[in-house]
Amino acid sequence: MELFVYDRNLTPVTVVDEISSLLWTRRYWASGEFKLLLPFTERHAAVIRIGNLIGKRGDDELGEIRYISIRKNDWGMEEIEAQGRFVTGWLDKRVVAEPLVTEDNTQNILHLLVAQNAVAPADPDRAIPNLVLAADEPDLESGIIQYAADPFISLLEACANAARAAKLGIKIASDVRSGKHTFHVYKGADRTSGQTENPICVFAPEFDNVLEQEFTQSVENLRSAAYVGGQELEGVPRLVVEVGGGAGLDRDEVFIDASDIEDKGGNYAAKLYSRGEAELAHHLETLGFNSRIDTNVSPRYKTDFDVGDRVTCFNRRWGIRRDVRVTEVIEVYQQGKVELQVTFGESLPTLGETWIR
Repeated sequence: MELFVYDRNLTPVTVVDEISSLLWTRRYWASGEFKLLLPFTERHAAVIRIGNLIGKRGDDELGEIRYISIRKNDWGMEEIEAQGRFVTGWLDKRVVAEPLVTEDNTQNILHLLVAQNAVAPADPDRAIPNLVLAADEPDLESGIIQYAADPFISLLEACANAARAAKLGIKIASDVRSGKHTFHVYKGADRTSGQTENPICVFAPEFDNVLEQEFTQSVENLRSAAYVGGQELEGVPRLVVEVGGGAGLDRDEVFIDASDIEDKGGNYAAKLYSRGEAELAHHLETLGFNSRIDTNVSPRYKTDFDVGDRVTCFNRRWGIRRDVRVTEVIEVYQQGKVELQVTFGESLPTLGETWIR
């Protein structure tokens, strides 16, 4: 395969085709990442540089090199390892510097967050060069929510949190010809077996399109009810609202400190309620069908399904059938072969997440 290398201004640098392996991870509501391994040559060392961008033919998502290691392996061969994030990770270079409390649909809120902190901020030094907002997106939803951003939270985290709660995807697509990076909000297609609007997409060992499959289910992170506390002012009782519900052993409670949301009039309780709903969206039961997909049979990746789509997974022997979303795809390129590792549903919670070792 070929990888195209650009500088940070999207000026073409070279094409690299001597690749030992590439792990290219795409995610629905967060930044993707990559890990590249290639033989050490003077030419490779000259172009695999921190800050340079790499991309695959036909893709509009680019990755920024943020980590480089040169070493000699056990067989005495010198190799270069490069790791990094997709340019969607540039949103992590900014924080939500201005308090944002608003009432709108999630799609518009995401655009507003990026506009105020990365596209056209009050301080021009905070603008990310050549980053623009998509101007031709369809309306993805009509539901209006009360939204309040945590003060000085990472812009990427704020966007990922809002997108996850609304089941929307985010990405920055790059156009080499125009030199622009465009922030998009999108929604995966419904390809589950119970709908009739789109072609159905089913993964099951019985259909010989799944090489390996692992089902996981966890309520370790589950919370069904939240008490959300507002500002604490001297001599004034603190307003606390309840969100969610449940009874008996089916009720799992959590307290959310929302004292950063100021009471400036209006419906203050609604703002606290919105914060509680957003937080509870991170405390759901998690389901996952992690699978290794056979790329030589249907359904075909990027044709019959893609990141963000909802599909049907089942295993007759295990007695499990779930309609789940494709939240992550790891494209593995090695020794002239392509393998897909697909996460359906959400990954189980871990003690910590990192994009680089």
